[in-house]
Amino acid sequence: GEIGLRRALGASRREVFTQFLVESGVIGISGGVLGLALTALGLLAVRALYAEYKTVASLDWTMVATTIVLSIVAALLAGLYPTWRACRVQPAAQLKI
Repeated sequence: GEIGLRRALGASRREVFTQFLVESGVIGISGGVLGLALTALGLLAVRALYAEYKTVASLDWTMVATTIVLSIVAALLAGLYPTWRACRVQPAAQLKI
C-alpha cells in the first residue's frame, strides 16, 4: 500500500503520522463547512415557511466557530488510532505481493 511504499522510500513514522493527521483535519474542516452550508439552507427554509421564527433561526459567529473547531477536533480524535496503526506498518510486510 501507500504507507509501505512511503516508508520504503524513506518516510519516517513521524512523517506518515503527520500526513494522516493532516488528512483527518482536512476531512474535519470539510465536514464542518458542509454542515454549516446545509444548516444555512435549512435556516433559509425555516425563515421562508415560518415568519415568526425569523429572529430565532439564525447563525452567529460563535456557533460557526464552535462548529468548525468541534468538527476538526472530532476528526483528529477519530483519526488518532488509525493514524498510529498506519505509522507502525513495516514496509517489507506491505510491499510483499
